[in-house]
Amino acid sequence: MRKQALRLAYFARGLDGFFVPPVAGCETFGLLRGNSPEEGWSGGLVPAEQSLVYRLRGHADDPYPATGDVLRDSNIGPLLSRRKIGALLLSSPFTPQVREWSRRFGVRILAAPYEQQQRLENKLTFDRFLARHTIPRPDSAIVIAGEPPSPTARAIRGPVVAQRADSMGGEGTFYLQSAAEWPELAGRLQLPRGERCLMRQYVEGRPLGITVFVAPGVVVLSAVRLQCYYPAATDDARRLFAGIQWLKSHEFSRPLMAGISAVFQRLGTLLHQRRYFGFANFDFLVDGGDQVWIIECNPRMSAATPQLLANPALSGGAPLGRMFLEGCLTARKKWPRHVECTPLPDADYVGATLDITSLTPAEELVRREYASGPRRRPEGVIQIFSFAARGQRAAPETTLATILADFPLYGGRGDLNAAGRRLVREFRYT
Repeated sequence: MRKQALRLAYFARGLDGFFVPPVAGCETFGLLRGNSPEEGWSGGLVPAEQSLVYRLRGHADDPYPATGDVLRDSNIGPLLSRRKIGALLLSSPFTPQVREWSRRFGVRILAAPYEQQQRLENKLTFDRFLARHTIPRPDSAIVIAGEPPSPTARAIRGPVVAQRADSMGGEGTFYLQSAAEWPELAGRLQLPRGERCLMRQYVEGRPLGITVFVAPGVVVLSAVRLQCYYPAATDDARRLFAGIQWLKSHEFSRPLMAGISAVFQRLGTLLHQRRYFGFANFDFLVDGGDQVWIIECNPRMSAATPQLLANPALSGGAPLGRMFLEGCLTARKKWPRHVECTPLPDADYVGATLDITSLTPAEELVRREYASGPRRRPEGVIQIFSFAARGQRAAPETTLATILADFPLYGGRGDLNAAGRRLVREFRYT
């Protein structure tokens, strides 16, 4: 297969680009937001000769604007053109706004194709995909705004979860005591009449995640991680995602390890049949009977990818960063019928990630700044990547910094432990 040289840029704030290894025929450049803490990463976290500082219009008060807004309101397109950089490594969702920008400037997006991402990310189409292939999932039904729940929805027993089809990161996800509460919820949220949403049975279980990497002829499973959350402000409030923590293999029984492997090898094979290329992250639950329930798919890099790239043991020794870039370099990919699927790896890494987030219900002013880079703690080493500058305004749930730690920050149920709580108190921006 023929390879071609590749010059690519990555958003430094996405972190993944820091951990992709050098690959012959590939040059990488970090995009740093000017007049922000990121600009100070040049020469330190990002070598000066690989740093590209871009200017962003109209978001001076926002520490972490959406990727589509950044591309639209910045000079990144002309900047890449001048430097003859033809590709952008995308960690965030492949949105219509990103696709429009890529077409306008002729920049290749290094991610799963837009159409595949949309189908897998959409809650309705993903649920149908699981059902069609008899992948274990909670009982579900479609509910429509402005209409009472269907008989199928009413047949779901006990508490339920309602999700808007395009919801991401917990937004657009709602917990109800029963399907009968759907009309009141749709009215309170003022959902457009006729909008179709997914309703599924609420399953009590441990919230877990896994990455499935797919390339021609190979499917690689990562170790399992715990999905972790900040405490909810009230009993009925949505819990805000805080980060992830990798779990040692011996925390799972051998039968459960085999069951998880079988489910995700099957999912990986199905993606391979569709010529999906790259990283796919799945959220799933394991209930008290060790039953695996698939919840959703995030078909892209994720909060877990930086540590997955930095620690090949988390993928059974497979160098996923190199495999991804070499796959991007290949001009024509041959997709063989036969695919080798790895099982869950035996791993003992227990590192974690933590998003330092604005937790108050109202906008706050950023009053403190912190230098980015590695820091030694009594428990181990952290790397902090700071996005917020003094004087900016942080809307609720704004990411102000991300911390990568090589030691645990959460307990067994995904709540902050003592070390995690200390970091939240220490890095207080507002």
